[in-house]
Amino acid sequence: MREDIDVLQVFKWNIRLKTLLSANSQTLLLQTASYNPKPLRLKLREPYIPDRSSEKTPDWQKTPRYDRSCSVATASLWPNHEQLERIIEEENQWHPPLEVKLKNLREMERQDTEKRLAKTSSQPTWRRPKMIADWRKEKLQTKTKMSEEKARRSKLLAEARESLGVAPHQLPVAHVVELLPRLLGLAAVFKEGNSLVPQEEDTGHRKR
Repeated sequence: MREDIDVLQVFKWNIRLKTLLSANSQTLLLQTASYNPKPLRLKLREPYIPDRSSEKTPDWQKTPRYDRSCSVATASLWPNHEQLERIIEEENQWHPPLEVKLKNLREMERQDTEKRLAKTSSQPTWRRPKMIADWRKEKLQTKTKMSEEKARRSKLLAEARESLGVAPHQLPVAHVVELLPRLLGLAAVFKEGNSLVPQEEDTGHRKR
């Protein structure tokens, strides 16, 4: 009996809900059908000219336009044929395209290769071994000179480290400011290539 009453109540609630939804939908349909907006009074046959004195006109419509309406010829805003050709010529001269740059680069490489080959072929055959020997000798001298320069710099840096007690590039900023006159003197000596460690003068008498 209890279950029958519950089922009956659920059925009644469903009927009430459907009635309410149907009534709301009918009201919505009536409201939609009764809405009749006024037609827009647009003058499509005449050109639209914004009123600059009106407050409703947006700011971007109040500015002049480059057209017949402002009595400015559109062609005057662009360069003529002569000016355009001059601009294109100047751009090609100072800013050539990538293809032209690559072509010029290949031409320069070709000319350098031809000059080098012409210089090599112009030398007689009996002088080529001498040229190779001179080149090897010059290369060896350059390498030896670089090694000597590197050894000289290492020696001077070691003497500077011994004189200052620390490497020059590891000195604090405050200490560098204090030792600035001394560092300038060491730099002058370093530039001349002399030794930083003072050598004892030979007076002819040796210590026994």
